[in-house]
Amino acid sequence: MPIAHPRPRARRPHLAAVLTLLAGPCLASCATDNASSETRGQDAYVSLPRGVHPLARPELDRGPLDPARRIANLSLAFRLSPAQLADREALKRALLDPASPSYHRWLSPEEYAARFGARPADVDRASSWLASHGLEVQGASRLGSRLTFSGTVANIEAAFRAPMHRFEVGGGMHYAMTSPPQVPADLADVVLDVTHTHDFFGQPVPEYTHATSTGFAPPDWANVYDVAPAYTTGVGGKVLTGTGVTIAVVGLAPIAQSDVDAWRSTFGLPASTVTMKLVPNTGAAQSGNGAAIAGVIQVEWAGGIAPGATVDYVYTGADDQNPDDAAYYAIENNLAQVLSQAGGTCESVAVSAGFSNSDQSIVDVYASAANILGITYLAPAGDEGATGCLGYGYGGLYVNMPASYPGVTAVGGTAFATGSLTTGGNGYFTAYSAAEEVWEDTNDELAGVAATGGGISSLFSRPDYQGAVPTCTIVGSLPVSGVVAASMRQLPDVAFTAGGSTAATIPSFFECTLSGSDCTTAGGTPTLNTASGTTFSVSAFAGVVALMDQLAGGPLGNINPLLYGLQTSTPSAFHDITTGNDEVTCDPGSDPGCPAGSLYGYAASAGYDCASGLGSVDALNLLTAMLAHAPTTVTVAATPPATSAGTPVALTATVAVPAPNGSAVGGNVAFVFQSYTATGAPDLSWTIGTSTITGGLVNSGTATLAAPIPPGLVRPGMQYVDVYAEYEGDPAHLPSHSANARITFSPTALSISPATASIGTTTNLKFTATGGTTPITWFVRHDSTCDPSGNCSSIDQTSGDFFSGPLAGSVVVGALDANGVEQIADVTVGSTDAGSPDAAAESGVEAGTDAGTEAGMRPDAAADASPVADAAMPPMDGATADAAGDSQGPGSPDASADGGEDAGGDAAPSSGGSGGGSGCGCIVVSRNGSLGAPAAGSLSLLAIAAVVTRRRRRRGA
Repeated sequence: MPIAHPRPRARRPHLAAVLTLLAGPCLASCATDNASSETRGQDAYVSLPRGVHPLARPELDRGPLDPARRIANLSLAFRLSPAQLADREALKRALLDPASPSYHRWLSPEEYAARFGARPADVDRASSWLASHGLEVQGASRLGSRLTFSGTVANIEAAFRAPMHRFEVGGGMHYAMTSPPQVPADLADVVLDVTHTHDFFGQPVPEYTHATSTGFAPPDWANVYDVAPAYTTGVGGKVLTGTGVTIAVVGLAPIAQSDVDAWRSTFGLPASTVTMKLVPNTGAAQSGNGAAIAGVIQVEWAGGIAPGATVDYVYTGADDQNPDDAAYYAIENNLAQVLSQAGGTCESVAVSAGFSNSDQSIVDVYASAANILGITYLAPAGDEGATGCLGYGYGGLYVNMPASYPGVTAVGGTAFATGSLTTGGNGYFTAYSAAEEVWEDTNDELAGVAATGGGISSLFSRPDYQGAVPTCTIVGSLPVSGVVAASMRQLPDVAFTAGGSTAATIPSFFECTLSGSDCTTAGGTPTLNTASGTTFSVSAFAGVVALMDQLAGGPLGNINPLLYGLQTSTPSAFHDITTGNDEVTCDPGSDPGCPAGSLYGYAASAGYDCASGLGSVDALNLLTAMLAHAPTTVTVAATPPATSAGTPVALTATVAVPAPNGSAVGGNVAFVFQSYTATGAPDLSWTIGTSTITGGLVNSGTATLAAPIPPGLVRPGMQYVDVYAEYEGDPAHLPSHSANARITFSPTALSISPATASIGTTTNLKFTATGGTTPITWFVRHDSTCDPSGNCSSIDQTSGDFFSGPLAGSVVVGALDANGVEQIADVTVGSTDAGSPDAAAESGVEAGTDAGTEAGMRPDAAADASPVADAAMPPMDGATADAAGDSQGPGSPDASADGGEDAGGDAAPSSGGSGGGSGCGCIVVSRNGSLGAPAAGSLSLLAIAAVVTRRRRRRGA
């Protein structure tokens, strides 16, 4: 069941990277600017930049956890350096680019560790520190991404300086830390997070079991979704059953081979032995609590649709009830080409307060690793409708992780009404006579919801492959203030039958030896049961992906760009679902985003929608289209590359076929820009225009468009807009996505006064601006004057009236005009020691994002540090790009600066990097300012988060 993440109490408002109009899967989170830390020294500690788990609330606290209790399979997750982060994002894109020499050249775990893992010296330092506190260190993972350890509560509390308490939630007892974990300051720049500091895990257990004599079996599914011909006549002369492909499914308890044998025998499938793997250091296998049901369903259905595939079942022991750990173990050890995970956790509402979230950070690490190893990672959209956090009593339009991560394929649920399917002579369904619809059997928030998940992410930005799909129409509104729907990831990607929790819709079968509600490991007669939920959807689609891998002759990695491209070029590969919705009843008085009509969510519509994604697939058409299409590349050029606002720019896209196939290139090209408008509001149209390929040339074609390009307040820099081209493909050619072309605009002069100032604590100061384009927006860019209660310096956004904080320190004040030109002023509050940790943090701010400006306004200069070509680089925010291009080593005088703002977050002044890692920047607006929509005529705060690069002097220069 999805786990809710309520908002933590706000401290200092940040413009978090919830402002993710930045392309690529940049995590929409920021560290708190002033992470708690002690003075640097031998015993200095730094709090990790995330809040307490939102369910660890005082009213649910039932006291300290037993100090002698042993907790297994904790881990320190390591932070990627800025250069590694830039390299990783570039490689993910290059692996899917047919023109790149890296295309489908997946890394092995050892190659991944050498390129993206922690340094051995850092692993050794972390190991020694953990061991010094009596914790058992199991060792670094094969990817070098984490260090696993176990120990008693007493030792864990002592090591991380955070109490662990018991919390009673949802009728069960859980544990969690009551404050953020702390790590030694000299490890803060390499430690991303600590896992298992709580046990609020998503549970992949179907909730909707019931008895009926009618249901979906693998032959029904294969007929309805047109898989059956692939088993017999094949595609391109190749019979497809999944032979040579391994599917890994994950769970929490062992299953019985006898159940699988009975299942396959019942439906005429060949016998197949399931390899079961218990994740090390997770305790002994468990049974008797229903945890094996989801595992049985996944194994039976994945193998039922790909009967020739090998199915591995990876599960955790009784000491670790986190299904994510089984998924991560499968990824670390590269166990399969296809990974199917049932269950998940709802996206944390903590993003609204600017806190990094542990689950979110780790999903980024492992889903990215799966993409680079060539693993197709599938996850369900959820079973609680559009409100993914209902499991623990929190309303709001939230979606599920890991399904919301752009590198994961999110699978939603559909339903067939009773009587809508045609039955053949052998008793199996052969076709459907009435439309497939969105699965929603019940939608009552109080009485229970049984409906597909789906919606708009509050954490992850919209990936390139969704650039051309429309923004979903929302009934109600998103619960997180400041999230721009048009710039965020949408899910699901595809959807298949999951419904059947009422007599009106048809469920699916699974075979299980029942003992109460559990599938036991021995004894009894296997029993045919029915149930509903997106566990069925994701497992069956894993079988289809195995057929795709077999046809391609190898793993496909992230298949989302392929799916969206084929939907455009070969719409017959999908069943467009236009009936139904995932809406849920709500309480306008308590649920965020609930409209007056007391119903919120998303409805199905023609084309892509957030209730059914691209729809379900016609597998034969999908496989045939894969085989028939040649890969393409597309490049885009802008003429002139520099201009003034409102002047037309000529865009030219050139499509090429690297491997000639003798067919003329046709179809359309969409020209898309990623920008804010000149007023500071985010652009919501995404597409400038669409043009048709001309020339009718074999293996090449061009499309042109002349249009005025709005000036952009986008990623750090001067005035520029990034434009790219999306080739939609045609019946003989696959779609492709170009690298960015940059169009720059003339900046407007702006100066502010005073440029430097020294004032006392809690003192007023007036800033004024000269020149620039009004309105001018003022904000605090860096602040080390906060007290432990979170009282800091602040500035009025419109008047420039500044009020200094309660402690001595340094403040950087910024002014931003309507065209994105920024100037800064340095304020010394009280007295500061130039050699203090705060000074090091300040030097990090001063180092800021110079690289983007120094390199000729190229914030993607980070690509220069990467072995992957610039052309393969995804758009990045300037903080990441600048840091990745920084030439200074870890021992340089500016190393603490490198770990601070350059690492991609508004780091704690003395942490030297605790805020980095995601590549997202933070901006402190004021001590108690709102992150709501700007007043009419004012510059959007969203723009402030996107425009932070400027040429800056360094202190002492």
